[in-house]
Amino acid sequence: MSQFRPIAMCNTIAKIISKTLEIRLKKFLPYVISDTQSAFIPNRLITDNILLAFEAHHIIKKKKSGREGYMSIKLDMLKAYDRIEWTFLKTMLIQLRFSAKWVSLILFYVESVTYSLFVNGSQVAYIKPGRELQQGDPLSPYLFIICTEGLISLIKGACARGELQGL
Repeated sequence: MSQFRPIAMCNTIAKIISKTLEIRLKKFLPYVISDTQSAFIPNRLITDNILLAFEAHHIIKKKKSGREGYMSIKLDMLKAYDRIEWTFLKTMLIQLRFSAKWVSLILFYVESVTYSLFVNGSQVAYIKPGRELQQGDPLSPYLFIICTEGLISLIKGACARGELQGL
C-alpha cells in the first residue's frame, strides 16, 4: 500500500494554467530562493550541492579526535510532495513576499484538485485532498522548493543564534 498512487486525469485547461504559472514563477525564484538550493532554479547546478555534500562528508570522516565532533543530517524526501500542507505553502508564499493575487491564484490552483472514485465503472465518491502537490505537474517542483525554503530559514536562524555551526 505504500506504493499506491492515484491515477490523475488532468484536463487540458488545467495543464495550460499550470504551465503558465510555472513559466511566470520560474522567473522570480532566483530572487526569493536561497543560494543553497539549486534544483529547478535557472543558472544553478544541482551538481554543485552534490560536490559540497561529498566534501562535507570527507571532512567529517577525517575528524577523528577532539571533544567537539561534526554531524550531518540526511533527509528522506520520499513522497515529500504528498506531505505539503496547503496552509504551509500559503504561509511560505506570504513570507517570501509574493503578492496577495499570486498567493490566491496558486492556492486556487492547488486546492481545486478533486479525485473521483470509481468502482466497477460507477462513480461512488469525490475526494478533495487537504494537502499534497500533484506528481507530474510542472508547477509542483517549484512549489516544493518554496516550501523547503522554510527549513532553510529555520537552519539559518539556528546558525545566527549560535545553536548550529557550519563546517
